[in-house]
Amino acid sequence: MAGFTARLEPRLLAVAQEIKARTHADIGADHALLPRYLLQSGRAARVIVVEKNRGPWENSRRALAGLNAEVRLGDGLSALQVGEADSLSLSGMGAGLMVGILEAHPSRLPPRLVLQPNGSAEPVRRWALSAGFALLNEQMVEGFWRY
Repeated sequence: MAGFTARLEPRLLAVAQEIKARTHADIGADHALLPRYLLQSGRAARVIVVEKNRGPWENSRRALAGLNAEVRLGDGLSALQVGEADSLSLSGMGAGLMVGILEAHPSRLPPRLVLQPNGSAEPVRRWALSAGFALLNEQMVEGFWRY
């Protein structure tokens, strides 16, 4: 496990530390490093990954083969059922895109969201507060972006 932990970027490791769920959904996992880590570390018992495009869907399927994971081809939360996940993560995309994904199917949002937007987090903060979510833990993690 220590070797796998080292492969997670600091921003994804910070996201992972906020997740502890029976079923966790990750939208746009691409390489599936975060969902794989969640399963292997015991932070999630089951993971659902949703990918919009076939290339990332195939990457995620390969990365999660043999683990308690399901990889679905779909658009954001449209591929989830109401109440199916305990928590959800969106990482490494712009805040505007995140808000669009979150607003598209509000009934499918689980009670816990872990969001890591690129660029300004202000649109995500505004959305969360207007949608009735409380901001519990906000972190600034150094990465490959300039601050």
